[in-house]
Amino acid sequence: MDKLTQYLSSIKPYRDCDFIDRLNSFYTVIGTVCFAVLVSGWSFVGTPIQCWFPAYFKGWWIQYSLDYCYVQNTYFLPFTKSMPLKNYWDLIRNPIDIPESVEKREERLIGYYQWVPFILALVAVCFWMPMAFWRALNMHSVIIDNLDLYVSIFIKTMLQPIVNFNYTQRFILHDFKICDMTSIVEHVEPLSRQKNVDKIAQLLDHSTVLSARLHGRNLFTGRYILLLYLAVKIYYVINAIMLFFMLQHFLGVEDSFWGARVFYNLVYGRQWEETGNFPRVTICDFEVRELGNVHRHSVQCVLMINMFNEKIFLFFWWWFVILAVLNFVNLLCWIASIIFDCFNSSYVISYLEDSARLEMSENEFILNIEDFVKTCLQPDGMFLLRLIGTNSGDIVSKELVNSLWNRYISRKKSNPKQLDDDQSLSEENQPILQNYGDNNNNNDGPFTDDSASSSREDFKESSLYTDHLHQRAVNLHANLKIIIRLKFIHLSLKLDLNKALTPHNDDDLVDRVNYYYTPIIIAFFSLTLSAKQYVGQPIQCWVPAQFTGAWEQYTENYCFVQNTYFLQLTNQIPVDYVERDSREIGYYQWVPFILALQAFLFYLPCLIWRLTNWYSGISVLGITNMAVDAGNMDHETRKKNVKTVAQHIRQSLYLQRELSTSGKLFGFLIYGKHYGIYVTGLYLLIKFLYILNVVCQFLILNRFLGAQYTFWGFEILRDLAYGREWQESGHFPRVTMCDFDVRVLGNLHRWTVQCVLMINMFNEKIYLFLWWWFFIISIFTFLNFFYWIFVSFNQNMQVNFISRYLRVSDKISDTLPEQRRVSKFVRRELRPDGVFLLRIIASNAGDIIATELIKDLWTVYDAKQNHPTPPPIQSKKNMNYDKNDQSPYKEEKMPLAGSH
Repeated sequence: MDKLTQYLSSIKPYRDCDFIDRLNSFYTVIGTVCFAVLVSGWSFVGTPIQCWFPAYFKGWWIQYSLDYCYVQNTYFLPFTKSMPLKNYWDLIRNPIDIPESVEKREERLIGYYQWVPFILALVAVCFWMPMAFWRALNMHSVIIDNLDLYVSIFIKTMLQPIVNFNYTQRFILHDFKICDMTSIVEHVEPLSRQKNVDKIAQLLDHSTVLSARLHGRNLFTGRYILLLYLAVKIYYVINAIMLFFMLQHFLGVEDSFWGARVFYNLVYGRQWEETGNFPRVTICDFEVRELGNVHRHSVQCVLMINMFNEKIFLFFWWWFVILAVLNFVNLLCWIASIIFDCFNSSYVISYLEDSARLEMSENEFILNIEDFVKTCLQPDGMFLLRLIGTNSGDIVSKELVNSLWNRYISRKKSNPKQLDDDQSLSEENQPILQNYGDNNNNNDGPFTDDSASSSREDFKESSLYTDHLHQRAVNLHANLKIIIRLKFIHLSLKLDLNKALTPHNDDDLVDRVNYYYTPIIIAFFSLTLSAKQYVGQPIQCWVPAQFTGAWEQYTENYCFVQNTYFLQLTNQIPVDYVERDSREIGYYQWVPFILALQAFLFYLPCLIWRLTNWYSGISVLGITNMAVDAGNMDHETRKKNVKTVAQHIRQSLYLQRELSTSGKLFGFLIYGKHYGIYVTGLYLLIKFLYILNVVCQFLILNRFLGAQYTFWGFEILRDLAYGREWQESGHFPRVTMCDFDVRVLGNLHRWTVQCVLMINMFNEKIYLFLWWWFFIISIFTFLNFFYWIFVSFNQNMQVNFISRYLRVSDKISDTLPEQRRVSKFVRRELRPDGVFLLRIIASNAGDIIATELIKDLWTVYDAKQNHPTPPPIQSKKNMNYDKNDQSPYKEEKMPLAGSH
């Protein structure tokens, strides 16, 4: 069990791509494999088929026939030509006879249901292949050619704790794992993060130089990774579209909107017809030798597995449509953001410090930006910057852009006419080269002690230097096997999947009730009902006395997969078959899937919160995890963590204030960051989504139950309190009727039996509980939403919250001037996002951590107010640089000390 847990825990998506890529290559693959395993278990372990045998068949004959029909395939044959059937005479007048020719029967054979698990596995491979190509081919990039320089560093650090990994080592291990933050401490602590960012900048610089040395100038120079990534994106689009049309062909449907039509029918309570490619009832012929003669038997069989298969492929129809749209839109976004130089320059400018622009004239700055993007970053570098921003947020992107820019300006000042790439390669990267030489100590390399006295400039002009670079590229392939093996070692150190099964600390209790506890409860119900339906015995029918055991089993399986119809016992069975069909109920087969969808919808707002909150530049989850760390019981550990978290908050809030909203495509989306309300506004939006979700599900559930009154749950509770038996809702009937046809001696015989659906007893109890559960959490979510609105946008509440902790730490008094200082601290330094973050920390980590954290933030702020740093003096040509600054606190006037 421990090994299984360890294996499952190692399943985690890489971060060398964006979320849409992970949706294709990870989540879709995992879901498809799960479906394949379930269908395989039912097909090869359970009882996927049940047949109607002659009465004289014995037990072992029955078992032989079942196994034979499943492995040798069956063929589909409708019962009658008249559709729909109006009465019994339509049934017996228009039967479809079984063909006498064996060849015609074999033409109708269907055996693909045996292949469904393998087809699902093939679909998983199709979605995994693009990422496999991406990881295999991007190693030919010059950026990955540097891996052999770091193998020794990598091997050494593999033996260290995971927290000691830096970004460069992550980059080596996972190709483009520059953007993967290795640990909470490194992601939050500014000095460590800046050190790692500088290493990444050095690596990217080195790779750009090495590209020109190895391959010269050609079409792929500096854009190999970008073109490869766009090719992978195109592959994802084509893959989703091709699988969609292959699925449509496999299902045997003519219209391309089959899934939408089925969904429409389900919403309006109409029974959707079978597609024909997953028939429930089929015919099977088999031959048996007896006394030297060959006897041929034809039996009618029910394939319960096809009921499950059809629902799986209906899900995939919708999933492929969603993926095709998302992949296409994502591809257009990447193309638009990469190939246009104006977007690239604007992207870099949005992250540069103000001082970078003040050091030169406007025209010189623009020319340098264009040259920096074109010669230093190149298309591959811009792609990596955007990928890092997508996975690591604005803080890392800003520090990396400024580090690369400073290196560019430094080299340009040393040689104004031409960037000395050779110097960058030979001198700036000497620690890396030296580390490489120490771990590959042989006398064949060009940097041996014997050649140390030679002129480096002369050596670089010789062909030996180029040969050395080529030899290093060749050495990479010898070391790749080591890296691949070490990847699996590293995966064993990252047992993070279990954390996904536990609630996080970046929200409050009401959120966790919505996205964690409610989905767990619903998922438990879904699994219980699934086990009852597909493993247990969900239906029991009253069959005629002459029915054998095999006939009874066939009848119950048929009635469950082909649906039953509800009829009060006091009513007569209608003669008209159309009226019987109009009373059919088949949604109980869908209850487990509907519950699974409901669980996902409750988790969806949380997923949106996880995917978008870190775009603010504030690692909400990282700092709250540090705040609730068990090590905080120790005073020294708590002091260190508090200081680290405080530094990260200060830097994040500063970045928000300085972030340019005009330098990005769709820059209006980040105005919330500039005003310090991005996280707060996003959190309130997530709260609203929770309310919308639970209210909509409550209303849909009320309609699904078909109650004549809105407060169905209250009425049921009142009946139970007074000891009255509460009536059935009509949507979960216990007793139903079932009609089925059997071919006997070439004729069609119709049987009508009465069945008990025990599964509906569980369904009704489950939905009674869910009615009350949704009602309760809707009230709490609604009240919690308005509470957060009040405390987030009421400035007095914000000031009182901060003042309470500052008074406890004896940092302020209750005087009016002190309160004004706190008000200024809240409005100018913390702003709504900072106060929100401190509330989340106080809610999850307790008052001790919150008090010390607010105390540290106040101490640094107060010191800056007492000893302010003079702003840089702007030249006249740069006086208009901040004309677009729309900070709400820009025109604020300080109150007089004695005013009231």
